[in-house]
Amino acid sequence: MNDRPWLACYPPQVPHTIEPLKEYQTLADFFSGLFYQFGDRIAIRHESSELSYSNLDSLSLGIAAYLQTLGLEAGAKVAVALPNSPQYVIAAIGVIRAGMVLVNVNPAYTAREFLLQVSDAEAEAAILLESQFDAVKDGLPQTQIDHLILCNLRVALEPTRESLRADRAGAKSVVDMPQALSLGMSATYSMPKLDKNDTVVLQYTGGTTGVSKGAMLSHEGLLANTAQNSAWFQPALADIPVPVFACALPLYHIVSFITLLASIKLGGTMLLITDPRDSAKMLAKLREAPFHMLPGINTLFSNLMNDPEFDTVDWQHLKVTTAGGMATQRPIAARWLERTGCAISEGYGLSETSGTVSCNPPHGDIRQGTVGPPAPSTEVLILDEKFETLPLGEIGQIAVRGPQLFKGYWQRDAETARFMTKDGFFLTGDLGCIDEHGYLCISGREKEMMLVSGFNVYPSEIEAVAIEMDQVLECAAVGVPDELTGEAVKLVVVPRSDALTEEAIRQHMKANLTAYKRPKIIEFRTKLPRSAVGKLLRASLGAAL
Repeated sequence: MNDRPWLACYPPQVPHTIEPLKEYQTLADFFSGLFYQFGDRIAIRHESSELSYSNLDSLSLGIAAYLQTLGLEAGAKVAVALPNSPQYVIAAIGVIRAGMVLVNVNPAYTAREFLLQVSDAEAEAAILLESQFDAVKDGLPQTQIDHLILCNLRVALEPTRESLRADRAGAKSVVDMPQALSLGMSATYSMPKLDKNDTVVLQYTGGTTGVSKGAMLSHEGLLANTAQNSAWFQPALADIPVPVFACALPLYHIVSFITLLASIKLGGTMLLITDPRDSAKMLAKLREAPFHMLPGINTLFSNLMNDPEFDTVDWQHLKVTTAGGMATQRPIAARWLERTGCAISEGYGLSETSGTVSCNPPHGDIRQGTVGPPAPSTEVLILDEKFETLPLGEIGQIAVRGPQLFKGYWQRDAETARFMTKDGFFLTGDLGCIDEHGYLCISGREKEMMLVSGFNVYPSEIEAVAIEMDQVLECAAVGVPDELTGEAVKLVVVPRSDALTEEAIRQHMKANLTAYKRPKIIEFRTKLPRSAVGKLLRASLGAAL
């Protein structure tokens, strides 16, 4: 049997295997080489400001040199809690070029959440919004953070010796970003001695299915996934001298972070959107100039298309639309293709895989309902409960092996061992199958599968049927305890209008699903609970009415 059936479906321009950008051993080399190569080309566009690759080079080196003056050792953890902005890009790259470990933190975290993560990471410095300082300062003595750089997104990135505010406490050193840039640019930067296997990013998992854990990502792993993404998308962007990547998903999330690296690899421009929830403002930015790639999620696409200004955007230049993080509903995908002319290439990835595992090829055969074939040099198995490989079409746990795999969970050796097989496959905890074409199909999380009267029921199937109804805006299926069947299906629905009735939903489900899959409970809500990056928080939906 062909153990990699997906290779037959690869577009001819895409290699079956990749090397982790062999011209670069580390991300520090990667940034230095490409910033020099692309020079005056625009790297970042945000609001009314632009940064060239040369600007990004000097500003990130300024932050790197400043961090080195603090006496932090190579490998020290530096937390960055900033929204999509030039400040995030400069800070994150600066940390890496200093030879330190970037700890990505959600800037919307409460003080408690921020302090828990930086404590777990043992971060010694943090770069965060000035507005966050007062909320976290009292808890800083309970962490290892000694140094802070504070950012105000409304203040220009001009180096200055003057601090914007002097009344700082709670750390040994507290400076504003312009001040840090000034101090760093007057210091001597030392190129760190790094190894490709060194941890360079501590990427915390979403925590939606358990305690958030820090995935240790290496230079080699991130460079491998950058090479995989560049090889996958470059054919669709080949005729565009400077591809523009519209970045609405948060850069602290692995999907956007790897998109940033791919944009740099291709010499592209990142159009940063700070708040994608403001659809009107996002569409206004998209109207300003052509853009060619838009990574998103189902919720983002739905919200944009529901905005009355959607069709005022010129979508004809859009070549690649990618989706991940949650299932893309078929009606949403169909409407997006009809209105933009660009099909959604749904993909699949994890923090533990430095980003991408698989993706539908935007320049090839896009199969709706799948997350595409595995990326070059990536192996995927579907395993049963005894960790035996299942044949094509059968549902089991998805296991992944490839050069983009993480090193393990930070300070959780037992947890790492639990999720790794002896032959190096990572057990994702996700359920799915590989179809006859070699495309990966996701059924849901192992913990989300329902057992109704001894039958396996997958939320994705229930939701796919419900969303077919025109009056259903969003929906989610979860399992609830049931005395007779062990578990029963509960369907939570966000209606488009009050015209939708419970009886109409039940009739539709009866016509399309066998009895044990039909919802026993139907609940209407005005919205579904989601994480900061738009992932559905199923745990809060489980309680029966």
